[in-house]
Amino acid sequence: MERYGKKWFRETPISSLWQREVERDFKRRFEAAKVISIMNIVITEKEMKKINYCLNRMVSLSMAHSVLLIDRSGQLIAQEGNTPEIDILSLSALTAANFGATAEIARILGEEEFTLLFHKGKSENVYFSAIGEHVILVTLFDDRTSLGLIRLQINKIMDELSVLLSSIFEKGRSKSIDSFRPS
Repeated sequence: MERYGKKWFRETPISSLWQREVERDFKRRFEAAKVISIMNIVITEKEMKKINYCLNRMVSLSMAHSVLLIDRSGQLIAQEGNTPEIDILSLSALTAANFGATAEIARILGEEEFTLLFHKGKSENVYFSAIGEHVILVTLFDDRTSLGLIRLQINKIMDELSVLLSSIFEKGRSKSIDSFRPS
């Protein structure tokens, strides 16, 4: 009977694997809950103008079709450029899912995260880059511009956007934390 008791169960490799998986799953859900709770942000008109200015500069200097700024949950924050035939909301949601899947691949490979992704088609290309821990910049471009030019222009606006977005999300985080405190 002791063979199938608690001691035997705790000492088997299967139980330790199961326990590690449960702990990992709990940690992932906890982290996801933290992200959801801090995504309660408000962007002022002044902040939105600064964001749009950066995106507009990116489009004009890189000759990209369009640039999107989305959060990690797939919500569109801002868009500049011309993409009338593309379902931007679906693209935003799929981009967030793509980044989520890539984060798991990075974890399996022992990396903290892959901060950029590039997809090349016959004539259309998409370049994704993480800005901080909450936002993804999506750049849509064709073969008339080069990947090198896209990366150069992204690097030029990355710091400015990162500082601006960090302050926006920090305000959102402190408001979310304050809303959970008892009065």
